[in-house]
Amino acid sequence: PPLPGTTEGPAEVAAQRERPGGVQLFVNVGRRDGARAVDLQGMLEAAGVAREDIGPIRIRDRNSFVSLPKEAAEKGIAAFVGKTVGSRGIVAELARPRPGEA
Repeated sequence: PPLPGTTEGPAEVAAQRERPGGVQLFVNVGRRDGARAVDLQGMLEAAGVAREDIGPIRIRDRNSFVSLPKEAAEKGIAAFVGKTVGSRGIVAELARPRPGEA
């Protein structure tokens, strides 16, 4: 079953975290702000991140997580600088590992 506020189940989320060379970006906008995966993907592609490098995008109620290869993380973070969803400015950063995962 999907985790609350996501479209993926725990197995998919864990598999993405374990992907060699993969990182997750934390993005401060979510479903309540009007964020959609297709919009975040479009911002990444416009910044030069290849479509095949963009992994699952999890839109939660208050925030989102974007999976990218480690080499694309900087470009991914820069893709959201100066962008907005609704009236909220987007801030992206490397997601911190959950307690016990580091």
